Amino acid sequence: MSAPQHTPGPWMPHHDKGRLYVETHRDDVICMVARGLGTPEDQANARLIAAAPEMLAALNEIAAWGDGEVGPHMDEPGAACIARAAITKATGSAK
Repeated sequence: MSAPQHTPGPWMPHHDKGRLYVETHRDDVICMVARGLGTPEDQANARLIAAAPEMLAALNEIAAWGDGEVGPHMDEPGAACIARAAITKATGSAK
């Protein structure tokens, strides 16, 4: 697998200077989600965005099951297909 083109994780939600951000452990801003603390929906969006690197890594593992290693508690072909579609959406390239 090639190296990720996105900013490496971990990412986390962070509130500072009247804005809700998602940033890295090095305080690099990934995105601004809302002004102020944001709504509960804004806060949920920030958590979802912050989880993106870990979710992509998990999807890559699930997609690999479709290459021969069967997942123990999942419909492996279906899960691998869904994972590949999400990876393509996240990275812009098919696996």
